[in-house]
Amino acid sequence: MTILVSIISEQSLPNYLFIKEFQQQADIFLFITTKDMENNGKSAALYETASIDNSNRRKITVDENELYLIQQKLDKLGWKNNPDKKFIVNITGGTKLMSNAVYNYFKKLNSRFFYVPFGQNAYQELLPEQAVQRKRFTYAISLHEYLSIYGISYAETEDVIPQAVCEHVFKSYQAAGFDKSRFPYPALRRLGYKAINNSIGTWFENMMYHRIRESLHLSEHQIGLNLELFDAKENDSIFQHDNEIDIAFVRNNRIHIIEAKSSIGKNKLNISNLYYHFYKLAAINKRFGLASRAFVVSLTDIYTENQKRLENIKQRCRILNLQAPMDRSDIDNKHIFTQKINQITK
Repeated sequence: MTILVSIISEQSLPNYLFIKEFQQQADIFLFITTKDMENNGKSAALYETASIDNSNRRKITVDENELYLIQQKLDKLGWKNNPDKKFIVNITGGTKLMSNAVYNYFKKLNSRFFYVPFGQNAYQELLPEQAVQRKRFTYAISLHEYLSIYGISYAETEDVIPQAVCEHVFKSYQAAGFDKSRFPYPALRRLGYKAINNSIGTWFENMMYHRIRESLHLSEHQIGLNLELFDAKENDSIFQHDNEIDIAFVRNNRIHIIEAKSSIGKNKLNISNLYYHFYKLAAINKRFGLASRAFVVSLTDIYTENQKRLENIKQRCRILNLQAPMDRSDIDNKHIFTQKINQITK
């Protein structure tokens, strides 16, 4: 019998990817958790999303500061003197004391130890006197899975404007010099899209959805448009105000959050408006783990600003843990857009 051991922590992604990578090899899944993690539903989110049946899982709740009690609770499982049991141990999660306690306990048994380096789509087996060899995860997480392991459910728009329509409108708008007063509403009406007659922003979000999906070769399970976020347990909005995401997608098992704005200011960049979107995005981004990336995409010219203001914008992004924004210069040419979005999401 093979038992896969996970130490639960705030960062759910490393545990989930490791579970899915080795799920077919494991008979039993052991979750070592704490009261705080249980109050936040962390272990439940993992085993429910991974569809691990109750009969195939065990869970012990420990005090992360009590080394002896952690080992004592492990002893009560009755696995210590059973030579038929093999253990696959992921020591990535938990506090340093917890991971040390788990390692010291299972090293006396028939165990293999693994670690998932932060921010990398890879894992490594810890072998004494051998150089580290990292292996890429073969499992690719979906957007639904990613949000689920962080305790988030969501609703998304079902009325997506076709890509051909979006690009047709883009070319007309581009020919008009991206002048709002000359936005090609008639073209949308002729193509049957009356619902967005007064919303350039809706068209732009749809266009960016298609551009990103095509450029990164994403499936429909890896990307979502206009997501409204809810607490998975309470079915309540998890934010009082900023509970919507324009575009979210998963690439290389990392989530990316996009704020898509057709314009940020009337005729030129409104720096206060830009910073407002930065703060909103940063507040939402905190929900998705340390490896999450987020950035603003806009048709406004941002990089034509003077050098001092550009440095301030980049500094603000660094402080808020955001990627630098993409602007009109990145979107104007489809080939350039594909290169840029691949570069910043690799």
